[in-house]
Amino acid sequence: GITEMDEDAQSKLKQIDTVSMAQELEIGPETLKDIVADLLKPGRDLRDSFDAPVLRQDVLDLKDLKIGQKLEGVVRNVVDFGAFVDIGIHEDGLIHISQMSQQFIKHPSQVVSVGDLVTVWVYKIDLEREKVNLSLLAPHESD
Repeated sequence: GITEMDEDAQSKLKQIDTVSMAQELEIGPETLKDIVADLLKPGRDLRDSFDAPVLRQDVLDLKDLKIGQKLEGVVRNVVDFGAFVDIGIHEDGLIHISQMSQQFIKHPSQVVSVGDLVTVWVYKIDLEREKVNLSLLAPHESD
């Protein structure tokens, strides 16, 4: 579990200029206030409030995955180049920005947000580096 946040971290959080920080993160100031408020709540793990996806019991390990396999997952983190999704195995899978939309998008946050339940397809598996790449685009979809 996550231990109580130290006072230093708490005071830093309270000093955030939510307006400029929200602009920097390209999210609404209200959203950021909610995030800060959640972080300041003691002893609560933010992840507890997410809807749990229907994680497949037969997929517990990278070795159980197959290319083209359809999975449900929860978006855990959105970064400039993509989004990390918890698909129920030890490693979060990455949806690269190029695998998010048929159209050009500037930033992954245009498509997904943290906590979103998503349907993904296994795109690439790297057993050596223990990485899995996912796609929001169904394989072989004819447009």
